[in-house]
Amino acid sequence: MGIAKQHAPVKNRSRLETSAGMKAADGCAKEVANLVRTLYERLGGRSGIAAIVNDLVDLHLENPVIRARFVNSDANRLKEAATLFFCAGSGGGESYSGKGMLEAHHGMNISEQEFMAVLDDAMAALEKQGVGQQEKMEVLFILHSMRKEVVRV
Repeated sequence: MGIAKQHAPVKNRSRLETSAGMKAADGCAKEVANLVRTLYERLGGRSGIAAIVNDLVDLHLENPVIRARFVNSDANRLKEAATLFFCAGSGGGESYSGKGMLEAHHGMNISEQEFMAVLDDAMAALEKQGVGQQEKMEVLFILHSMRKEVVRV
């Protein structure tokens, strides 16, 4: 037998083999596309982030560990500022001109327990909005990286 008889030509592959290959390639393409998209885009842009922040601030206001910190805050103003901060920090086109984390938290003597309560609320808000695991991990990493600018400063 010659080589041509031992191996079926590509054009004779079954539809199932071709379909499976196409699905695998499509899955890889989606993963690559996700890596190229910014966190901002993957969170749903400004509207998606605003929904997350809205839930986050509401959770803070209900959280017994940290709600006292927000008693005298204007919730709507806080939500708008936090949305801009989050958008700018996640790759969106918005610019944030408010206080930095260190300036905003200096002198507040925020405890480790309070910081962890904020992270817990953030994860709950992301979960409520149906955010994917990869994005939750990225947000948690970003928030945790700010710890030194928030706790006991």
